[in-house]
Amino acid sequence: MAISHDLKMDHKVVRRLEAALRVMADMVRKGNGPTGADLEEAMMLMTDFVDIYHHGKEETCLFPLVEGAHEDQKKTVHGFLVEHEFGRRAARMIRQKYERWAKGDLEAAEALARFILTYADFIKTHTEKEDVWFDVLDGRLLKPATVQQMFTPQKTRDGKPTGYGLGWYISERGGKKWVEHSGSQPGTSTDLLLLPERGLVVAVLTNLERAPARAIAMRVAELIMQ
Repeated sequence: MAISHDLKMDHKVVRRLEAALRVMADMVRKGNGPTGADLEEAMMLMTDFVDIYHHGKEETCLFPLVEGAHEDQKKTVHGFLVEHEFGRRAARMIRQKYERWAKGDLEAAEALARFILTYADFIKTHTEKEDVWFDVLDGRLLKPATVQQMFTPQKTRDGKPTGYGLGWYISERGGKKWVEHSGSQPGTSTDLLLLPERGLVVAVLTNLERAPARAIAMRVAELIMQ
């Protein structure tokens, strides 16, 4: 998908902004800069490049395209939209604190540095998550053939099915493939259940040994599909 490639290239620019913001926040806290012009330029990049240009491409091009083609991705898209709004609010708070700081209000310095770091943390975690998501959309994280092999039950030497793929237990219910693996260690029991054809994932984590994590995951999946 060409658009995801373009957006990942944008992320490289955004991460350079992140690094610069961390330096600026440290300088603000120490009282030795940066200049107002430096902060004005950074805020311009937040608004014009990150929000209007980069997030604008995602919100007007990629997200509607993905939602139209992949029903199971709507929650992911919504999560990214919420994060975009968080970034906008952080940018507005930076502007507010900057205006006080620029007028000589030294008490605003700590708040300004804090919001600058908040924005830097936002673009770091947000772009990292999106890069992984782009790879999933483009089929680069795992090739479809690899996933198919993982979810195909292996057979014994004499041809008997084992019900076990490459690291996954495979079964069929209601004509749909159920893929599952459980785990446990002292103090915990877990289960991860996938229904690939439905785009459904159920994860159960408990802080009890021998808890029926698998049965819980199965039941949750059944309730969702009702």
